[in-house]
Amino acid sequence: MGALLLYSHQPYRVIAELADTLLTASGTEREGYVPHVVYSCEALLHADAVWLPYGASDTRTGFARAPVTTLIEAIRPPR
Repeated sequence: MGALLLYSHQPYRVIAELADTLLTASGTEREGYVPHVVYSCEALLHADAVWLPYGASDTRTGFARAPVTTLIEAIRPPR
């Protein structure tokens, strides 16, 4: 799973993107009905962090957390 920063009035325009993955399946998340898959349909902003609820392998759920400043520093303009 990755991350993009988009223009609010033109969401098809990419401002910046995360060069590396934001979230990957690991450990027991790699086993299940659909192995090696993580997915999410939202992110929550709380206490200067992005919280990402996600499903893994169609058998588990979890939360990932990343400080907003860390994400902003890691994104770069598209190539």
